Parts: sequence; C-alpha cells; structure tokens
Amino acid sequence: MPTPEDDDTDEPQRSSSAECITLRILSHKFEAEYTHQCFDGEWIRGYQPYHVHGTHKSHANHAVASHEVHAMVTLSPSCDSCHVELSIRRKQKEQAVENRPKRRKLITVEENSTFEDSNDEEDEDEYQDDDDDEYGDESTNRGSETEDDHSDAGTTRHRRDDDEYGDESTNRGSETEDDHSDAGTTRHRRMHPDEILERLGRALPKICTNNKTLIEDDHLRKPIGKIVKTYTRPGKDGAADEEFILTLADSDEAADYHEQVQNLALFFIESADGVSLKQNNAGGYWKAMYLFQKRGTRRYALCGYLTLFHFSSPFRKPKPGIIVRVCQALLLPPYQRRGHGKAMLRAVHDMAEESDDIVEINVEDPAPGFIALRNRVDYELLAESLETDEPWLPPKYLKKTGFPTLADKDTTLAATMGRITTKQVQIAYELFKLQDLPTDNADLGKQYRLMVKKRLLKLHREQLSVCKTKEE
Repeated sequence: MPTPEDDDTDEPQRSSSAECITLRILSHKFEAEYTHQCFDGEWIRGYQPYHVHGTHKSHANHAVASHEVHAMVTLSPSCDSCHVELSIRRKQKEQAVENRPKRRKLITVEENSTFEDSNDEEDEDEYQDDDDDEYGDESTNRGSETEDDHSDAGTTRHRRDDDEYGDESTNRGSETEDDHSDAGTTRHRRMHPDEILERLGRALPKICTNNKTLIEDDHLRKPIGKIVKTYTRPGKDGAADEEFILTLADSDEAADYHEQVQNLALFFIESADGVSLKQNNAGGYWKAMYLFQKRGTRRYALCGYLTLFHFSSPFRKPKPGIIVRVCQALLLPPYQRRGHGKAMLRAVHDMAEESDDIVEINVEDPAPGFIALRNRVDYELLAESLETDEPWLPPKYLKKTGFPTLADKDTTLAATMGRITTKQVQIAYELFKLQDLPTDNADLGKQYRLMVKKRLLKLHREQLSVCKTKEE
C-alpha cells in the first residue's frame, strides 16, 4: 500500500468506501468524495475497492477484507432516479498460488451473471454447498430493486445464507451458539449486499426498477421553476455551444423533486444535510435555484443547485428586511471548472437587486472552494460598481497609491449598496487594492500587509485577548 510520501499531490486522498463507488451521468463518469454519512469509518465492512489509489486511514481495514466490491451508479439526466450495479469478487491476492486447484464458482463476473433476491430455495441451497466459497465472484444488478426491497433488506426472504455475514450485517436481535463460535472471523464481519445497497441509497435518488437504458434517457421535459437566466458555454473539443438555464423554484414547484436530488450532496459536501422545501414557517421560507443543461426539445439535464433560505431581519441596521442565506451549493463534477458556480451566485445577486425587500446575501458555513468563489464574485461586483454613477466606495479609497483602512460608516454603506456583509466588503476592497500592487515595491507591499493585518486584528480581537505572549 502506498504511503503519504509516495503521493506528491496536494489532493486529499479518497476513503476506502469512496473508491468503491463510481457515478455516471450521460457520458460523464465521476467519483464520490465523501461517504462518512453512509458507511461507518468510511469502509464497507469486509471489502476493499477493486483498485486502491493513494492512502487513507480507512485503508487500514483492507488487511481484514475478504472480498472486493464496486458499485456503478447510473444517474438519470434528471437526477431524480438511478440504477445501481453492485459487483463483488474475492479479494485478489498479491501472490497467487498457480498450482492451487481451481474450485467451482457458482457465479462469476466473467460470465456476466446476475442474481436476484427472489431466487428459490434450491438456489439458496446451492450457495450453501461450498461454504468456503461464500459468494465467489458476483455481479449483482440491483437497479431492479424497489424501495420495498430495501425496506425488507433484513428479512430472510431477502438474504442468501445470512450466516456468511453475521449479526453485524443482518442486525438480527439474537445469535446462535454457532454464530458465536465464528464471531471473530472475517467471514462474519462482511457486510451483506442488501445493506450495502441500503447505505448507498442514503446518498442517491430513488433506485428504479427500469432498464438501465431507460434511466440513461430519463430527461426532464421542462425545467423546474421559473427561468431567470439563459447562457451558453463552448462545447468540448470544438463541439457546438451548450445551452444552460438557471431557474428559481419555490416549495410548491420543487419540493418532491428536490427531495430526491438533494441526496447526492452527501457524496460531495462534507457536512451536507437534507432540507424540506415544504417547511415554510414564521421563521422563514425556502427556495431552490437549479442549473439545467438544455439537450434538445423538451430534454433537460440537472447540473447543480443552490438552496436559499429567506428570513426576516426586522432589527438589522441601517435597513431591516429579508436576508437570503445560501445554505447548500452542489455542482456535479462534470460541470465544474466551467464558470457555472459563478453564474449561479451572480444570479442570486441579480435576484436581490431586483427586490426591494432583500437587504443581504450571506452563506452558511462555506467550504474553502466556495469561499474563494464568493470572494471573487464580491470583488467583481465592487469593481463593476466603481464604473457606475453609484460606486460602493468614496473616491479617497480608489487611489492607486496608499492603502487607507475602510472607515466603519463607509464599510456599512458599501455593504448596504452591495447587499453583502461588511466582512465581504473588506475582503473585496483588499482584493481591489491588491490588483494594482506592484510586485517590485517593497514599501507598498508592507503598507498593504499592514492594512490587512489591522482588519484581522480587529476581527479576531476577542480570541487574541486570551493570548499572554506573542508566541501564543
């Protein structure tokens, strides 16, 4: 297994369970990033991935894995349904014994065989004839399972030789003496395929019984919500321009749809949790902004979404009103690095400018990547305002020489005009001054650093007050 020193990249290493999962939408394949809300310890008990890349603390469990597993998830273009293929095979040993007699395998990946949970008792007896082989090599097509199948995953009808997986997999309430006799073996720690599917389902939309080909062509016939913006992006490898549509939907339009697509966030947002767009009460209300790709007449595919929580702030100064909080932002990996995140966040600001009631846009617990995106958008909004008749900042701050610290009243006025927080005004201002900072002038560089330092000292004054020495 590679060590951290073997990896010369700065990319975080993917966990054992994440490496077992591949997702596909249209012609794009991508990987899950987070699985801790689906699998304890980010490991599928008793298994390791078909191919191990890099290193992660969860890889230590591979020493006791007896099998390898891979889940291929085919998402519909609408992202409100999916098809799952679960493949299982015995762990591939590094040093195979060539002269070892080959045992009979009942189901093999090479034969492209599948099994269903509804096999009769004769099939179940056949699996029990060779206890050492357990499942052998398996290729399980579970796209045909319904939600009812998952709800009964712990019943005998949906299990084949439960003793292979032990009580840790089946969650049975009692054990027999035979179970205790082998309770410490790897064979009794292996997670049952039904449980793997149930845990995968926590981060997936509805697993459908349809043929995979039908899932692959399941587009939305019209966008969800009201269209607020349409734009294009150049196609890859010289292909025709691609058309994208941004929509804004409320609870009545999007509640059921969002309940399915938001599950995907568990694979890509570390602290993701679900929201119900129907839960509109006196404390506020939800809206969702969706990004769709138009793929022909009445054919739309989901690319990403933002959830926006609107709540009233009656005591906000200098002006009370509605605050819009970006709570969750998901852009599927095939559509990243193409400016879509920026387009979505700019559309939120455009929505605020058109409303007299919205006084601020903020973000709930942003990830580092979203912080960088937000800072860039706020900087661009500030720079654009300086070219208009109503600049956010007075002329005294716009000189290319000198780095005056923003006065509180000027910061508050800029935040009001831009509908952003005062902290974001400070950051946008610092980026604006940084663009004109010459790299060969040490004196100006020192002045810039002192300006930033003053803001940070003021921001963290309370935390710094408990430090008794400069080293602390």
